[in-house]
Amino acid sequence: MVSKRMIDIVTVVFKDELPILKVQAKSVDLYCKDLDIQTIFVMVNDDDDVVNQIDPAWWGSLRSQVRIISRSYFSCQFVENGWVSQQALKLLASSLSDHTWSIVLDAKTLFVTPMLELGDRPAVGQLDIYSVFEPSRQIVNQLFGIELTKQLGPGGVPFIINNHEVRLMIDWIESHTQQDFATWFQSQGMLTEFILYSGWIYYNHGSLDHVYDVSKSQITPCNLCHSEIHMFEQKFAKMQSANTVSIHRNAWAQLTQTQQAQYTRLLRDRGIQSMKAMVMVAHPDDCVIFAYSFMHHYKQLDWTVCYLTYTESDARGREFAEFWRQRGVATKFLGYVDDYRDIEAKQISFDTQAAEEDIQQAIQNQAIVLTHDHFGDYGHLHHVFVNQTVCSNHNQVVCFAGLGKGNVKYALDSGLYSLDELPLHRDVISTFHMHTHTNEYTVTERTRKIL
Repeated sequence: MVSKRMIDIVTVVFKDELPILKVQAKSVDLYCKDLDIQTIFVMVNDDDDVVNQIDPAWWGSLRSQVRIISRSYFSCQFVENGWVSQQALKLLASSLSDHTWSIVLDAKTLFVTPMLELGDRPAVGQLDIYSVFEPSRQIVNQLFGIELTKQLGPGGVPFIINNHEVRLMIDWIESHTQQDFATWFQSQGMLTEFILYSGWIYYNHGSLDHVYDVSKSQITPCNLCHSEIHMFEQKFAKMQSANTVSIHRNAWAQLTQTQQAQYTRLLRDRGIQSMKAMVMVAHPDDCVIFAYSFMHHYKQLDWTVCYLTYTESDARGREFAEFWRQRGVATKFLGYVDDYRDIEAKQISFDTQAAEEDIQQAIQNQAIVLTHDHFGDYGHLHHVFVNQTVCSNHNQVVCFAGLGKGNVKYALDSGLYSLDELPLHRDVISTFHMHTHTNEYTVTERTRKIL
C-alpha cells in the first residue's frame, strides 16, 4: 500500500466556478479523509485576484493542506481558450508535488462515496481512444514515436497522475521541442492532457500496466456534458453508485427544474450540498442581533449574509465580513447609504427601485430567506423596506419576531462569539443581548417542511 501522506489533489478553477469549487471542497473533506491528503493544489486559471476569493476554510478539516496558486506562478503566457489552458495547468500543477500521486479533478467534480487508497499500482483501467480524440492520438504518436491504442482510465476525471512521471515528461518535452511546456502544449490544438500523459507512460515503460493496474478500475466517475442532456435519466441512475459525479455548467442550464432538483437532492443525501439560505438585512449589526440564533440552529444550511447598506471596504462592513469569514459564511454588500436622517425625515433617501432590483437578484436562487418582520423589528424604515421587498419576491421567508411573538425560539450557546470580535458594534449588540442571546422567529408551515 502507498504510505500515508503521499497523495495530493489537483483541481483547476476559474472565477465563475467558485461556487461549485466550494461544494467540491466539502466533498473532498467528507470523502477523501482515508487518503490522508498531503496537499490540495487549487490552480486558478484566471486573473491573479481570484486567488483571494478562495477560502481554505471551505475544505474544513483539510484547510491547512490547501495551496492556492495563480497560473502566473509559471511565468508563461496562457491562451484565452480555457479548455486548452486548464489541461496544461493540470499537468503543471501535478509536477509541483513532492509526493507519489496526484488525483486530478475539474472544479465541478464532486466525491459522493469514500475514495479508497490507491495502492502501489492504482487500478484505473484503460479505454479505447474515441474517434473525436484521434488528432490527439496522432500528435502523441508522432511526438514519442509510438503507436498508442489505449489511454489510461477511468475516463475523464478523477485522473491519477504519477508526479515523478509527469515531471520526467515535461522535462523531456521541453528538451525535445526547445519550448517551455505550457507554450508547446497550448500550440498543439486538439491535444488532450490525459492522452499525452498516457502516451508518455507507454513510451517510457513500454506499456501502461508497468505503472498502473489497467485490468480494472477502482474509480467510477459519472459526468454529464452538454451533449448528453437526452441521457440524463440513464446518467442519473449511474450516479447512484458512482464515486464522483459532475454536471457541466452548460448542461446544467439545459436541465429541467425537476432534473436539477434530482441532482441537488442526491448531493444533499450524500452530505455535500446544503440548501442555500440567505440572511437579508438592512444594516451590518442586524445579522447578529436578529439572525444568528436561527443561523446557528440550522447550521447545516449554506448561509450567505446580504446587507442592503455599506460595502466590505467600509469599517463596519469589513468587521462583519471578517466575523462571518471566520465561521465559513459568505457575505454580500449591496452598498446603499445608511443615512440616519432617513429616520428623522421618515423617508428613504436611496434609490428604492434600484435597491428592490438588487435585493430580488440577491435572493432569487435561495431556498430560504431570513429577514426583518413587517414592522421593521422596532420600526426602522430600512427594515420595513427590506421585509416588503423580500416578501413580495420570495415564498420561503422566515421573519424575525419579538420575544413572545414568534412561533419558534432559539438561543445561542454561551461563548459562540465574543463582542471583542465586533468592537464597532459592541454597544448596540449588547443593548439587545446583554446576558443571553435568544431570538424568536415566525416560520410558515411551508418553510418548516423543507427545514
